[in-house]
Amino acid sequence: MKVFFTIVIMMFSVLLSAENQPVTYKMYPNPMTSDFLDINFNITNKSIKDVDFIITNVIGQVVFSYRLTDDEVKKGTFKIKLDQIKLEKGFYLAKLSAGENSSVQKLIVR
Repeated sequence: MKVFFTIVIMMFSVLLSAENQPVTYKMYPNPMTSDFLDINFNITNKSIKDVDFIITNVIGQVVFSYRLTDDEVKKGTFKIKLDQIKLEKGFYLAKLSAGENSSVQKLIVR
């Protein structure tokens, strides 16, 4: 019985650590100087439906929000046109969230 509980606890800790992994992604160009912002990411669990990309200013106000399509999630890439974002020059925070996992990066607009 002790072996069974040990195995169950080990399996549970592996599941928890897999769920709490940050979403890895790259944005380019950064500093943003062109008409498009390309984002490439890696989500290990492709069955996650709610994947969001959010840009906030330095005081935390959301200035752009985008929900990725299923196709974009499967491909691991998407592109945003600068006209859609309408950001002034400055520093921003970009957050990619997949379910309960997320990562934040600095975005510079020149």
